Amino acid sequence: MSLHRHRPLLPVLLLPLSIWAATAHAAAPAQADPLHAWMGGDDPAQLEQWVGQRLAAEQASLAKLLAVKGPRTVANTLQPFDEAQNQLALAGNEAYLLFAVGKTAPLRDKAQELNQKIASVATDLSLNRAVYDAIAAVPLPAGDAASRQYLQRTLLEYRLAGVNQDQAKRAAIHALQDKITELSLAFNHNVQNGKQTVTATREELDGLPDDYIARHQPGADGRYTLSTDEPDYQPVSTFARNAGLRHRIYLAYNTRAYPANKQVLLDILAAPKTWTRPRPG
Repeated sequence: MSLHRHRPLLPVLLLPLSIWAATAHAAAPAQADPLHAWMGGDDPAQLEQWVGQRLAAEQASLAKLLAVKGPRTVANTLQPFDEAQNQLALAGNEAYLLFAVGKTAPLRDKAQELNQKIASVATDLSLNRAVYDAIAAVPLPAGDAASRQYLQRTLLEYRLAGVNQDQAKRAAIHALQDKITELSLAFNHNVQNGKQTVTATREELDGLPDDYIARHQPGADGRYTLSTDEPDYQPVSTFARNAGLRHRIYLAYNTRAYPANKQVLLDILAAPKTWTRPRPG
């Protein structure tokens, strides 16, 4: 059996967003679609239920792995581990997507809360000595290069995460990871809520598509208000011929959440300095 997929153990929350496919907001039950969290619509409770199902599936896979009696193999150990990782990836990626682009503030707030929970569960797994020992007991597959690479890489990542440290140090690592996650989510939350606007004359909109201009009505002073939201920002930065307008919206876009995020960013950068990353051993 070849396990070609590979996902990092440590939580990676600042993921590049995929194409937003949640245009159909049918309020189907969360359990109806185990792959697409947005099928629960804009209901935060549905999202929480969906994430809970993914985390329960992750725990079930780990329980299956740890219950093995007899020799460890790719099939009875790496396969359930891979499925546990897959459930964490589903939960984390889609909860973060809804945190980033959810339609309502309550949905985004719930997604932020769930991202913190998912990241903590991922850290639990990255520091789980019993799971590490089980995987380490799997003989390196002689005729399966993909599974061999997967196994070696997984064991290396566990050691880099600190699984071979004593219990007190693992607890300190966990607390640090939780803090970094909390700060990262706060940073992104501030950016989401830090929308800024610029104004422009009709002449400065030269080069922008007609339908874009039609969506923006001038104010009493004849000027058009443009925001740093992506549907406004990207067309201006791409098509506007007026360099002054492009410069103004560029500055507005890149100073969202400033100065609120200044200290948050400094805290994120300072956090790793409180811990020396373990040697892989």
